[in-house]
Amino acid sequence: GELPRPCRAEHRPPMRSLVLALAAVAGIAAGEAGFRPPSVPLFARAPFYSVWSAADRLTDETTSWGANGASTEVVAAVRVDGATYRVMGQASGSDEWTVQLGKDIPGNDLPGMPVSLPENKWEACQQRCNATGACSAWAFGPAGCGGDPQEAQCWLKSSSGLVMDNPCRDFGIRPTGRGFPANTTAQQLSVDVLPTRTVYSFRAGGAVVNLTFTTPFVPGEAMEAAWAREASMLDVSAASADGAAHDVAFYFDATADLVTDSIDTAVAYGVYPQSAGVATTGWMQASSPQSFSQMQGQDRVSFGKLVLAASAGWSTGLASGRVVRGVFASGSTPRGGQSIFDSGSSTPGTDNPVLWASASVRVAAGGAASSVGGGTIALAMSFDPAFSYFGRLLRPYWTTLYSSDQAMAEAAVTEHPAVLAACVALDANITGRLQAAGGDDYRIVGSMAYRQSWSSTTPVWDPATSSRWLMLKEISSGSDSQTSDVIYPAFPLYGWADPAAAWQMLIPLMEYANNGTDVQYNLAWAPHHLGKYPVGDIGPSQQEQMPVEETAFMLISLAYLEERLGDGKDTWLPRKYWPLVDTWGEFLRAKAEIPGLELCTDDFLGPIPNNTNLAAKGIIGMGAYARLMRARGNDTVASEYEALAVQYTKFWQDHCWALDHYQLKYSDPALLSWSTKYNFMLQQALANINQTKPSPTLANFPFASSIIQTELDYYNNHQFNKYGVPLYSEATFAKADWFSFIGAIMDKPGFLRVMAALRAFLNDTPQRVPFSDWYDSISGDQRGFRNRAVVGGVFARLYLGY
Repeated sequence: GELPRPCRAEHRPPMRSLVLALAAVAGIAAGEAGFRPPSVPLFARAPFYSVWSAADRLTDETTSWGANGASTEVVAAVRVDGATYRVMGQASGSDEWTVQLGKDIPGNDLPGMPVSLPENKWEACQQRCNATGACSAWAFGPAGCGGDPQEAQCWLKSSSGLVMDNPCRDFGIRPTGRGFPANTTAQQLSVDVLPTRTVYSFRAGGAVVNLTFTTPFVPGEAMEAAWAREASMLDVSAASADGAAHDVAFYFDATADLVTDSIDTAVAYGVYPQSAGVATTGWMQASSPQSFSQMQGQDRVSFGKLVLAASAGWSTGLASGRVVRGVFASGSTPRGGQSIFDSGSSTPGTDNPVLWASASVRVAAGGAASSVGGGTIALAMSFDPAFSYFGRLLRPYWTTLYSSDQAMAEAAVTEHPAVLAACVALDANITGRLQAAGGDDYRIVGSMAYRQSWSSTTPVWDPATSSRWLMLKEISSGSDSQTSDVIYPAFPLYGWADPAAAWQMLIPLMEYANNGTDVQYNLAWAPHHLGKYPVGDIGPSQQEQMPVEETAFMLISLAYLEERLGDGKDTWLPRKYWPLVDTWGEFLRAKAEIPGLELCTDDFLGPIPNNTNLAAKGIIGMGAYARLMRARGNDTVASEYEALAVQYTKFWQDHCWALDHYQLKYSDPALLSWSTKYNFMLQQALANINQTKPSPTLANFPFASSIIQTELDYYNNHQFNKYGVPLYSEATFAKADWFSFIGAIMDKPGFLRVMAALRAFLNDTPQRVPFSDWYDSISGDQRGFRNRAVVGGVFARLYLGY
């Protein structure tokens, strides 16, 4: 397949952003020998569907939630010739009750508590709890202690709680059934992280077993349904490692951790009727799903329905994790219907309900691989409705294609062969492009960023505008929805790989700013965000105001999309937005030259007066507005803005020059102050967009190329630390997105140096979290943020056309 070059003739009509050959060609991996991913994406699909492995080996730790690291248990095991090996997740803990004497856990009592006991023993209370399905913990009061009744008392509880000292109480907590009951682990041979897939290889006895986790972020109309389905896939294959034939069985399950915010959250579940040709298990969800107001600003929520479906060669079921895992570990093969709950509810700590799948295969002598189960497992999420947009409940886009979540999950299974072929082709294309532009290091860094960035988004359908929107969550740094200055650093990936999807991210902001909601937007500048995800509900006075920052971004991105999505004959941007765009152009004319005391996208630094990097963005934004005016046929206004932009650059240069670089602020008394002028990348992006190949020299409009080259030389010669260039003169921390921006406009040796530093950071950082974009450039320690969309900025070199 071939990804687009930034040239108008190759980018029309919309949604033809990727032309993919569906040949199953091999991609090149990020997790190759010599590289240790800080965290590995497994089921990384959407803001509230994000499962990762934060360990060197898939069996070292319980899988975790991408946004905050909370335990999110999925497990897998393989049995080879009768011997069982864990391949995912930790070994189960003790089967013994946790009992503490002289302590109490008040609250969470089941109805009718306490009950009297004829025996003055806590064991009798535990026996009652063990026989009561809804009981997760018990508290026991000995007869006569502290003036209590003469008969012993027992409280059965739905969950455990705060532990308090009480000499007249004892309590016990039921074993959770967590982990897999097999201490023997398969030997992990490798883990490879590709843009859309993660591939693990294990040696278990005489067999090699491969696990492939796939999330089909494949742009283009041909794969639109696959992208819309909120499903990630698991494929399992096995081959002989010693030349002999072997019997191989595989087991997988997922817990309700994926749809609850706590292990103590009560869960409802049920089974689906079986469909022909597909093994569908059923569903799990929180018994009392949270409201949208309760979900606002949360990393993990009790909402959504988890669905498992698999190819017909798999057996599937809904069961107690403790029971069904034990069945497989003991050497038996679970079958659909064994230990099944037809419907009901429970607390995960009580019986740990799981959706499971199991299959077996006879691996032939020799080295040929065999598919376990003859197909795939789909782990799907139904988050419906998906977003509350100023009172309008927007449903996930897949609901326009499928009648139910069961149908959606089953389609993920039946259409998987073609989708997997597209993912393989896309991975080969992207890794090849990364390799050609920046060698092994760029290939590795880009592969680590691709899925993470797209998984911050989810597609929805807006019936009011009859259009598909792509909603974005600002993960781990405020949880805002549709944050403009999060879309901005990720835009190199979105605009390069799928400009139509990039526009679908901007429409909700454009509609809001254009008074397409019941909230009157009355600001002269562009909005920062819509509200706390998954809700858009704020008024203009509640914005985190970044007037120049957001206005310049919107104009620059619209100018880019005008070239990518337009046909060269008429303006692409819908006419209803023209007055809004004109308002923004007029605002930059008044404010871009000297921004004043304003926040920029690096809001964690606080407002910086007369910020020269922010001014540069505003000035480049004026040039972008001029391009939009030319697209509308208004050459007079376009020429006026172009002349003003050049004039503003002269003021800029005269008021921040300091010996061998340009300062952090205009006329800064701290002569040696400096900042990373990452916004210069935007000038090059607009200059390159109409070229069939990237310019070998820096662009000259509106900033002279000599200004930009001076800055790049200063970073390379004076500020380059082990893991990168700091953000500014007052700290040693770097931002991976902005570091990639300045690397993208360096010459080839400079860019290779940037990517080598980023790869080293990912390999060395001691914090095992999904790609952090904020880290110390000297120590490699994470400073904050994890699993954010902004790492899409590492695609800036490809965004420029390399």
